[in-house]
Amino acid sequence: MIWIIGISGSHMDNVFTYRVEGNEEQVRKHLFELVEEDRESETYSTWERGTESIDDVVPIGDNRLYAFGRWDDYHNDYTATPQEEIMILED
Repeated sequence: MIWIIGISGSHMDNVFTYRVEGNEEQVRKHLFELVEEDRESETYSTWERGTESIDDVVPIGDNRLYAFGRWDDYHNDYTATPQEEIMILED
């Protein structure tokens, strides 16, 4: 299955998007790794709370997966959506 991962946050001007192929468990792992990568690379803000294990990646809505990170002065949201659930805009 193909998934689209979107990352947005209170300190971003845009949404970062990634395309990944895999089953739900593989995508949960990807989301967790993205949170961990941001958490480990942050040197100016203090981690407060967020997704701290693969088990903390939760389903939201219909077939979407969600993870998050909160630092002392901003937050990030990480969402994975199956490609077939992405809405197509018509003219």
